[in-house]
Amino acid sequence: MLRVAGIYETEPVGVRDQPWFLNTAVEVSTELPPKMLLAAVKSVEESAGRTPSYRWGPREIDIDILLYDGEHFSDDELTIPHPRMRERLFALLPLRELRPEWRDDEGIGIDALIERLGGTAEVRPYPGNLMPEPS
Repeated sequence: MLRVAGIYETEPVGVRDQPWFLNTAVEVSTELPPKMLLAAVKSVEESAGRTPSYRWGPREIDIDILLYDGEHFSDDELTIPHPRMRERLFALLPLRELRPEWRDDEGIGIDALIERLGGTAEVRPYPGNLMPEPS
């Protein structure tokens, strides 16, 4: 693990009648190709007690691969960059801590993407979290 962003508390998306989620972003270094990395994160989820559930329902853990060293990958199981990360404040806020210079494929910077999502979902720093304040 190279770096870890702060933790954010996020209101549920989709199914609203459930506890809030905790989100962060982690930067890792790996020699695994995308599909093998996906298998590895699914194994971590299973080890942490994740069991199959319904879409947007409560879960013990959910690991998404947002980016992969600037590469693009797509098949039936995995798309990189993550196809919905631009629409998810809970993904963009921690990602900004690790990659403030990141731009999407259209050249839009992460700050502009975050600004576009302002007010669409409540995402707040997790209480007691030792994370830097957003600049």
